[in-house]
Amino acid sequence: MRGALASLAALTLGCGRVSNHPGDLPDAPVAPPLDAPPACQPTPLLVGDTDVTQQGWTVIQSPPATLSNGADFVQLATTTTTAPSGLKTGGQLLLSLTKPAAFTPPFRLAITMAILRVDNHNQLDAAVAILPSFAGGAGSPTDRAQMIYIDNTRVGFAADDPTLPPATASLVDGAFHDFVVAVDAAHTLTLTVDSEPMLTYPSVALDGAIAIGDQTNDPSFDSSIQIRSVVLRCP
Repeated sequence: MRGALASLAALTLGCGRVSNHPGDLPDAPVAPPLDAPPACQPTPLLVGDTDVTQQGWTVIQSPPATLSNGADFVQLATTTTTAPSGLKTGGQLLLSLTKPAAFTPPFRLAITMAILRVDNHNQLDAAVAILPSFAGGAGSPTDRAQMIYIDNTRVGFAADDPTLPPATASLVDGAFHDFVVAVDAAHTLTLTVDSEPMLTYPSVALDGAIAIGDQTNDPSFDSSIQIRSVVLRCP
């Protein structure tokens, strides 16, 4: 009998023992790691040397104006003609994109563009313009007031408001420059060119559309520009 009890005790010890001591509890299962949210990626909106209309852009054009493709850019050129009667006609050529989901603050729009020639702006009109809002045609009064113009030696807002003075810049050199229009959650617009701060516009109005190019058909307000790319960057 004693031998049987001893064998049972040995068998019990060999199988281990149960304990209520917290240190002896099995480890809790490890929860699988949560997937990190996808990183923000730049979104191309325009690629040079590709039909802009196939990329979702609308062409607003009145002659004399020429839209063409180069090796890695799209070129916009306008001129002024004089009729036998002496009447002068200026060209208009804008590329417009409507994309409310993209142009909801905060956002950053990067335009890689070269300016070959430009006639300096007059108030509310510009031969090289970036419009952060665009209602069509030549733009609404609001569009034109907050429109960014690029002249031969200045960059500014087309309303010519003395409280929002232009910046001095020589960008009409045929070289490609990076124009970055950023709008934060408070609707404050900033413009940087080649990473250099240029302009600030408080409380910019947005309507989900933008436009780039020669905004006016006024005679003798013409330009020639090349756009290599337009990219929606991470805010």
